[in-house]
Amino acid sequence: MTSWRMIPAGLLLLIALPLSHIFGNNILPQQTFRLKHFKLEGYKTSGELDWVLLGSEATAAGHRVVITRLQARLYLDSSGELLILSPSCEFDKIDNTGRGNDTIHVRNNSMTIDGVGFDFDLGSCRIKVRKNVRVRFFKDPVDLLGKETTPAALPESP
Repeated sequence: MTSWRMIPAGLLLLIALPLSHIFGNNILPQQTFRLKHFKLEGYKTSGELDWVLLGSEATAAGHRVVITRLQARLYLDSSGELLILSPSCEFDKIDNTGRGNDTIHVRNNSMTIDGVGFDFDLGSCRIKVRKNVRVRFFKDPVDLLGKETTPAALPESP
């Protein structure tokens, strides 16, 4: 014999399951996935590649991903490309933000930034390095991104 008290609870569960996935609520336990050779890409509204996150390993649970050996490449409109390296990072896939307490190394072809502890927002292209910050600027183009940056390959200044 079916209890009438069980039916409303069953209906509530049927409604709560899809909503928990849509809104990312922790109504039900989430599964954890461990991935090797992790890669996640973000795109601009125009369809162009905006950023790429790489890691030797990642542990994903819901919208949070813990990335080991982070290598992030940001493709900036005006100033080219930016590379972020860190031993580990916690990344939020919904907000496109990351943070970590380990060392961080940021570079492009004209500067490097090193420090300990960081927060970054891929949407606004902002990086905050918390302590022991060291910034180095280079007068001449340097091949810090692993690409050729000879004077012939650079655009002429106005």
